[in-house]
Amino acid sequence: MSIYTIREYFDPTRKACNSVFDYGEYLEDLNRYSQFMDHWGHMLFILDVVTRGYPFLNKGTTNTMGAHRDAFKEGGIEFTMARLEISEEIQKECFMEQFRIFSKYPDIPGEHFQVKVMNPFKDNKGQIRSILQHHRIAYKDATGLPLGYYGSCTWINNGAANIKICQEIEIFDPAENWWMPVSYLEFSPWIDPDKLLSTREIEILKYIADGWGSKQIAGKLCLSLHTVHTHRKNMLRRTNSVNAAGLIAYALKHGLI
Repeated sequence: MSIYTIREYFDPTRKACNSVFDYGEYLEDLNRYSQFMDHWGHMLFILDVVTRGYPFLNKGTTNTMGAHRDAFKEGGIEFTMARLEISEEIQKECFMEQFRIFSKYPDIPGEHFQVKVMNPFKDNKGQIRSILQHHRIAYKDATGLPLGYYGSCTWINNGAANIKICQEIEIFDPAENWWMPVSYLEFSPWIDPDKLLSTREIEILKYIADGWGSKQIAGKLCLSLHTVHTHRKNMLRRTNSVNAAGLIAYALKHGLI
């Protein structure tokens, strides 16, 4: 049974409650790892969805996130999202994709899911830095809604070389002993939607909307079939669409066709 409806889960005005978890085994592991990670300035954390807070944050949080860890302890997830400048729309889309994947594989243990997020943001000095976050599920309810996470966060670089927010979900395959990617989302919130796709891609998209196939489009534009397929693949990735219908819906929403 779920303790939240989907609406309540994503409601930013939902009040925090007392946690129903003690995180004992995770606290023990993270306390041990933090002795090493603090030295290198990496962030370790436990996030409790019920309380909207962090039962654990190591000292490396300050170096990684460019703000003192006490600010994250006091402000919880709301402070983190504001710090990373992630819109509610992107937050919800990412969490809903996680929920979709977790619900799709109900028999897989939470720790066998891994979510990787790359996120650029401005630190206190106004410099853009990118961080890579890995987290896994500590607890989830019967419907698949995650109620607790644990993970790490690493400062990758400074500069605006990559200003995309990316989320990848992986599932651990014990037989092969590797993490298998099952979902990928990409967002470019600092790029005007009108400029997210190239002129050529929009041209191809208009033909797709008219019902043309890739071979027909290639012939019309004097392009190789491989080139048209590459453009379609790139458009699907940038717009987080799964098929041509999704691409057309994106184009109509943003007035591209």
